[in-house]
Amino acid sequence: MHIHQKPYHYLISKQEEQILQEIVSERSDEYEISFDNESTFDFKKFETFQHYSDIKILFSINFNSQFKILIINIEHHFIGGRHGDSHHNENQILGIKKLEQNYGRILIREENVFDKMLEIFNKTEIDFRDDKEFSNRFFVVADNENKARSFLNPEVRHYFNSIPKKENFTIEILNNQLIIRNKKNLNPFNFNQIIHFLKNNF
Repeated sequence: MHIHQKPYHYLISKQEEQILQEIVSERSDEYEISFDNESTFDFKKFETFQHYSDIKILFSINFNSQFKILIINIEHHFIGGRHGDSHHNENQILGIKKLEQNYGRILIREENVFDKMLEIFNKTEIDFRDDKEFSNRFFVVADNENKARSFLNPEVRHYFNSIPKKENFTIEILNNQLIIRNKKNLNPFNFNQIIHFLKNNF
């Protein structure tokens, strides 16, 4: 399958283009894959993207209409610091899947030492005392605890526990839309991990 580039072709390297081509080729027997050249996405609705200067969609790839993978270019503007003002951009992978129900707003990521001091969405962390593996590993906040617990049933928590540790994936749900990403550059391992996660039955 030939990859049709958007006008932002200068933002993607030959190596990244080759990664995309290989993933599409490897997965074409498992999925009906198509590209959406007119894809749009409201990134700013999600907490995950609140602090970026600009986000461009380079590729939008549909997998059997079950889920979608976006290749996005993210721009960072850093003011001040030891080396003065700076500007960076990098290409990352974003997985998107529509859920059957509305679960409100939920943010899930691997827990770090600062999370206990944070109150995102003005809510405290939700603990799952009957699932120590999940609760010890993941930081979960939501605007509706009952909805969050309904989504994060034992089967779904098992899917989360299967994500490789220390890959720093962040999963956010807004109503019936789930996204998954991490801050690593486009690479085959993370691409396949996101596909593996999204193919589960949420």
